[in-house]
Amino acid sequence: MGVRDGEKRDPQNDAGGGLDRREYRGILKVSGGKLVRIRFSLSGGVIDDVVITGDFFLHPEEAIEGLEAALVGVPPRKDAVEESIAAFLREKKVEMIGLSPGDLGLLVEMALSGEQKS
Repeated sequence: MGVRDGEKRDPQNDAGGGLDRREYRGILKVSGGKLVRIRFSLSGGVIDDVVITGDFFLHPEEAIEGLEAALVGVPPRKDAVEESIAAFLREKKVEMIGLSPGDLGLLVEMALSGEQKS
């Protein structure tokens, strides 16, 4: 079940398991005109599944799985997402090109509100 245009949901009320699991999607045009997309679901008020796609690069390339895994268990708040991504990049010595931790935090925030910016 996704967020319909204009519909707002409170992620803190998204309880874990079964029918209460909700999926969110967001699209953001980041600086430089590149599009980034996110799809994630919440369970128990935290991100439990996430896929990030778009016009950005990671070095090493195989770090995308780790980047997505770094968001599992994280509350869907801009600051928490930014902090988790920044820590992953720093600890694993991964370079992200064309996208910032702040962009991902904003993208999660926008997906929760049903807002799209392109």
